[in-house]
Amino acid sequence: MTLWVVHAGKLSQGQSTAIQENCVVAGWDEVGDLSTYKGLNDLKSALRSIYPDDKEKTIINWAGQLLAFRDQIQLGDLVILPLKGQPFFAVGEVSGPYQYNQTGPAGAFHRRQTRWLDTAFQRSRLDKDLLFSIGSALTVSRPRAPEAETRVRAALKGEKIRSAKVDVAAATEDATDYADLARNDIADRIIQKFKGHGLEGLVEDVLRAEGFVTTRSKPGPDGGRDILAGRGPLGLEAPRIVVQVKSQSSPVDASTVRELQGVVSRYGAEYGLFVAWGGFKSSVQVEIQRDHFRIRLWDAGHLIDAVLAHYHQLPEKTRAMIPLRQIWTLAPDEDEV
Repeated sequence: MTLWVVHAGKLSQGQSTAIQENCVVAGWDEVGDLSTYKGLNDLKSALRSIYPDDKEKTIINWAGQLLAFRDQIQLGDLVILPLKGQPFFAVGEVSGPYQYNQTGPAGAFHRRQTRWLDTAFQRSRLDKDLLFSIGSALTVSRPRAPEAETRVRAALKGEKIRSAKVDVAAATEDATDYADLARNDIADRIIQKFKGHGLEGLVEDVLRAEGFVTTRSKPGPDGGRDILAGRGPLGLEAPRIVVQVKSQSSPVDASTVRELQGVVSRYGAEYGLFVAWGGFKSSVQVEIQRDHFRIRLWDAGHLIDAVLAHYHQLPEKTRAMIPLRQIWTLAPDEDEV
């Protein structure tokens, strides 16, 4: 058996579809049903016609990924889906052949059915070389780290296998998304240093950096609010916000978010902010639509964005717990992933 990494593309619809409909998906919707192509040359010819402005190297790259998705991924192979905006992976076993579903959302026409084993697999359960290998910027890739599949299967069981053949350089031969790897390292540090109620403190620091005056609840029953935030010298002026923070790795359901809607009214606030490190179940997005101008949802990705945006305004103690420095590096070509 083999380990594969399949990204859900740039569109969040692809990720949601993958988790909800038990599959991994690939982009390139314009290519149509992959089962109609005889082989590599046939597919390359179609790609040249569909994307006439792209380089030959890019066409070859895309054709290889699409054929790997259709033919090389086998039933029972282990597959990792990196979750955008969350410091977790979804890990599963491929359970069906290639399918083309044109009724799906954009970016989710090409599918392989998958039995998810863990949809909140923590990155910290894997060694660095394996994380680098999984961090390929390609949509479909096979990690080069030694014994990759064996080590991930062991991690799923709560075990850890250290390979004697670790070679970080070899693990990063593919185009690696270093920005994504850096964000994931930041996410690991945040959840390590700000566990439980500590995450509330980080959210409070961000709100204060944005100019709010805050009051935080003491540990224990909080009546559905962790932080009260407002403008003005005393924090009594609008906009006034009720904030709920959940540090758990599992996604929050709609009923939990619904409680915040009631608390916002009870405190006479204008807005509510729900920060859930593990993200939100798909039902929450439907639930929250009618309160678009009243409730905002932040997952780990949103919180990391806020931390980076206000990093230099955060307290020195907080910055010491998340020591960062900014560097410039050449980005991989977008059209090759």
